[in-house]
Amino acid sequence: MTRRVRATAAAIAALALALALSACGREPTTERHRDAGGMAYDDTRLPDVADAWQGSDAQRGWETGDLPPPDAEQQPAADVDEPARRGGPHRPTPTDLIEAVSDDGRTVTLRVPHGACDSGIHVEVLETDTSVVFGALIGDPQGPDESCTEQGLYALPVVELAEPLGERAPLDAYTGELLRYAEEWRSALRLREVAGAWEGSDAQRRWAAGETPPPPGSDEPPLGAPVDAVEDDGGENHPEPLDLIESVSDNGRTVTVRSGVGGCDDAIDVEVLETGTAVVFGAFDVAGVGERDPDRICTTVVVPINTEIELERPLGERAPLDAYTGRVLPRQEP
Repeated sequence: MTRRVRATAAAIAALALALALSACGREPTTERHRDAGGMAYDDTRLPDVADAWQGSDAQRGWETGDLPPPDAEQQPAADVDEPARRGGPHRPTPTDLIEAVSDDGRTVTLRVPHGACDSGIHVEVLETDTSVVFGALIGDPQGPDESCTEQGLYALPVVELAEPLGERAPLDAYTGELLRYAEEWRSALRLREVAGAWEGSDAQRRWAAGETPPPPGSDEPPLGAPVDAVEDDGGENHPEPLDLIESVSDNGRTVTVRSGVGGCDDAIDVEVLETGTAVVFGAFDVAGVGERDPDRICTTVVVPINTEIELERPLGERAPLDAYTGRVLPRQEP
């Protein structure tokens, strides 16, 4: 499970989820649900999706770091037919993606598309050891047909899980697909991709044999996981490469990483994923008020900033990896 640490470059206000939802044409509603009393999905639908996922090629790929494709077109992760409506005031509907996951992994916010006259969103949930199946239900349209526009809206139902989502796969009960994350960089997916690519790679074997990464600015080939650099999706928060490991405490559990912020950025967030062979650090800068203000001139000066991270166990011989590039982070020379 990933954890997030923030290092501020200036005094900032917390970034609310509403900032991400301020675009025109969106009218989200937030509701807390765990189940809808079996009003629409057949009693076997969610178990069927979970069973189809177990032992599938998609599950094996997920466990080795494969990611859902960035667009909505993908093969169902669990091989199931489209669900039939069981009856009642709600009907099954696809879930678009995961909007957010709380730091403790127990609160998951979904994004569910709906029409202008649809009424009420409910979510059925089935948790297993390897997956969490979310079944969204939407109320039938209310009001005269002529008053219902085709405007695409979405709701944001909030689901409280019995156990943290962790490394379990989030599945859509309607399609059987893996659910993508609204901000892939801020999810565990990129960190899992890097950790999975590192495991068993030639670079890992060289690291285990004692090879160290070249120093910053060197022309030598980097040592790292075989992944492409992450692409910036143009959102509020931009993925950034880390420069180096500034320091490691004597007990190995406090690691300070160095990165940089621009003239209009407010902070650096760092997510962490620990495995048996690596610790993956993922940094992204948080757009400041100045960057969102078209009248403010943002300088290109990059200011170094250090972020102190507490690991669950000592870094030890594990490789410190940068999630942006996949490379092993060099240590600051004394």
